[in-house]
Amino acid sequence: MAGNLTPNPKCLKGGTCCACIPLASQPDFKAQKGEIEEAIEAATHLVLFYPPFYCKINFIEYFWGAASNIHVRIVVRTSHHCKD
Repeated sequence: MAGNLTPNPKCLKGGTCCACIPLASQPDFKAQKGEIEEAIEAATHLVLFYPPFYCKINFIEYFWGAASNIHVRIVVRTSHHCKD
């Protein structure tokens, strides 16, 4: 997560006015893991961080989209039968 820091848009290009940017570019800082990530990996589980709001690789969004399509097809199909 630490490697995902971006400079403040108000900073000059290549500027170092934001203290977090020079710190975040250090290799040891980039390699550091958060406490939650360490706890999950200690329990022999895999940790995946998805980009925020990226539905194409977020399982629940992908699943919800497929379920929604199936639901719409069923409702449309049954509503046509009800009208006859």
